[in-house]
Amino acid sequence: MQRGAFEFVGPVAATGFVLSLVTHVAVMQGHEGPFGRYVFLLYLGSFLVWIPLWSSQPYPRAALKCIPPWLHTLNLALFVYEIVNLAVAHHQKPRMLSAIAMEFYALAFTASYGLRRMSAHDTTSPE
Repeated sequence: MQRGAFEFVGPVAATGFVLSLVTHVAVMQGHEGPFGRYVFLLYLGSFLVWIPLWSSQPYPRAALKCIPPWLHTLNLALFVYEIVNLAVAHHQKPRMLSAIAMEFYALAFTASYGLRRMSAHDTTSPE
């Protein structure tokens, strides 16, 4: 993946995470959320942000070795929250979907961050 894609995916994933968090909090409070009936675009984006990551070389899993421990712990805590949320709110589809979107955006940001750190340490890769 070229360096420009790293710089694009990270901020998009971070923005998507914040927007899905806002949506999740609104849904948990019984509100429709800031996107109303267009919330599906937020969920669609949580998958689309992965396209440049999956087409990258090296594979994003290798990049996870380059993330700091606090970011790994944060992703793990978010994953545990998502599992608990799915078990508790299995009948509330918007709540489940917003939690899944948060996780996908967080993982995309983490993979992008790791790939950027890998490319910074790899002096043989073209930029």
